[in-house]
Amino acid sequence: MSLAALYGQSGRPADAAAVFDQVMQSAGSLSADQLFEAGRRLMGANLPATAARACSLGLDKSPYDRDALLELANAYVQLQDTARALPAGSG
Repeated sequence: MSLAALYGQSGRPADAAAVFDQVMQSAGSLSADQLFEAGRRLMGANLPATAARACSLGLDKSPYDRDALLELANAYVQLQDTARALPAGSG
């Protein structure tokens, strides 16, 4: 997943999203912490839509992780999707 973040940091968001999509085919084998870390890295690479997906998948496995909920809310705010940001931020 760090390859997706590297692509994002180098200004290649389409490549980053493609790598993330490939990794997500095996999301069931990833832990919540691995998905949250991917979300943080993707936010750092300015890929909020992909970061939101990673955090959402992680929260499916561990719904009460406050840091992940905040990261998800931040991703939605960056995407200007405030309707989703408010419920995520109030977890």
